[in-house]
Amino acid sequence: MSADLTMIVFLALALVIALPLLSAKTGRSVSSLLFGKRRKERGSAPAQATAETAADSIRNDSRKELLAFVAEVNKTARKQGVRIVCPGTLEAQGQAARFSFLMVTGAGITGVYCLGYGGRIFRETDGAWKQRINGEEKYIADPVAVCAQWKETAMQAMKAAGEEPVPFRAVAVFTNCGAMLETAQQNCWGRADFLNNMKQISGAGDSAVTDVNGLAGRLTGLTARTARSIKANSKK
Repeated sequence: MSADLTMIVFLALALVIALPLLSAKTGRSVSSLLFGKRRKERGSAPAQATAETAADSIRNDSRKELLAFVAEVNKTARKQGVRIVCPGTLEAQGQAARFSFLMVTGAGITGVYCLGYGGRIFRETDGAWKQRINGEEKYIADPVAVCAQWKETAMQAMKAAGEEPVPFRAVAVFTNCGAMLETAQQNCWGRADFLNNMKQISGAGDSAVTDVNGLAGRLTGLTARTARSIKANSKK
């Protein structure tokens, strides 16, 4: 029995001495040598994985981000004398102009069409609009054409509601913080440029509309009724 005990003690001492030496030589922890578990590798691999994950995580804005953008616009608008009407939906002859919101100033009305696309946004030579995101290219609706169509619908809706004709402009805004608008187009804006030039875009300070608050109030009622009507009809 004593011989067995002596052998056990000898082996234990050998392990105590040998394991640290093997750990230093192989770069593996003592627990890895004993139980087969490897330490997590450190160095450039995790950083590279993080970068790849970040590159693949580009996404389009959700309704939550859109509402946050509208709130930011409203905050800036109050400082510039611009009235915001939200929602900005107007309907005429069975067609709907689904502006995210309307800006009302002395210059008239500006319908704002918000798009939450992320990644790179560009226009091909053949006129097609595309989004490049996470290594993929996808077609998107021409925002300039949409704005032109919605402008006509909105003006018809206002006329049907008994409003006097006022200047109306329609613009598209790519609201995603990471969106890069590569193609300069009239009436198309990136998020930062829109916020920085909102007073210029809305024409605040001009005097084509004598009662800005009155017009904004009537539009608020009209767009709210239109949105409720469209929602009710969609459930039928």
